[in-house]
Amino acid sequence: MKVLIGLMFSAVLFAQAPVQFDGEKSKIRELLAGKKYEKALAAAQSLNQKYPDDIACYQFLVDAHLGLGQKKEAERQAQWMLDLRVGKADAQGWWRVAKVRAAYGEIDDALAAMAQALRMARLDKDPDLPSMTAYTNELKAQKLN
Repeated sequence: MKVLIGLMFSAVLFAQAPVQFDGEKSKIRELLAGKKYEKALAAAQSLNQKYPDDIACYQFLVDAHLGLGQKKEAERQAQWMLDLRVGKADAQGWWRVAKVRAAYGEIDDALAAMAQALRMARLDKDPDLPSMTAYTNELKAQKLN
């Protein structure tokens, strides 16, 4: 009986984990959108400790580090993100790579990464496609200046 109760308790906790995980991700997205980069970084690091293989955690880390002007660390986290998905980077991943390249002033490389991001976003019907397109246009404008 004790074993059965223990298994049921474990099942309940396991079922709640994805909900809590998604809630933590939503909180980090809100912090990033509000440009609260230090808090977002702390939350993303905490989440990354719990879920070290989650790609979104690395995307949050890249965004927070870039927001804080920490280009080297953003680049390191972007590389981890790509290494986790060797040959399978998604549109969001390529977008982060473009942001890191742009932070270094490498606009041509950023545009190449955005071309990949846009191609994949169209195929996957990514809801961020309009934002990605706008970012690409900003990069093109920078290149002209």
